Amino acid sequence: TAGLQGGYRLADEPGRITLQSILTALEGSLSVGGPGHTSEKTRFEDFLKREVWDPIDQNLDSLLKDVTLSDMLLEIGGQGLAQDCAAL
Repeated sequence: TAGLQGGYRLADEPGRITLQSILTALEGSLSVGGPGHTSEKTRFEDFLKREVWDPIDQNLDSLLKDVTLSDMLLEIGGQGLAQDCAAL
C-alpha cells in the first residue's frame, strides 16, 4: 500500500520464504551463465557453461534456498542492524 505507513503483505510465513524466491521475484533469472545452449556457441563456450557457470548457478541456488526471510530477520535483530535496515 502507498503512503507513510505503506508496505507489502507477505504471501506466506517468513520461515517459508527463501532468499531465492525473493531475488527471483525481483530480478528474474539469477543465472551467471546466461541463457541456455544455442547452436552458435563454440565448444569452449559450452565447456565454460558446463564446467564453470552451471556449477556456480547450482551452488548459488542451493545457498539461497537454504536461507529464509525469518533467518535474515533473526540475524538482523541479533546483530543490532534494525536501524541500518530502516534507512534503506
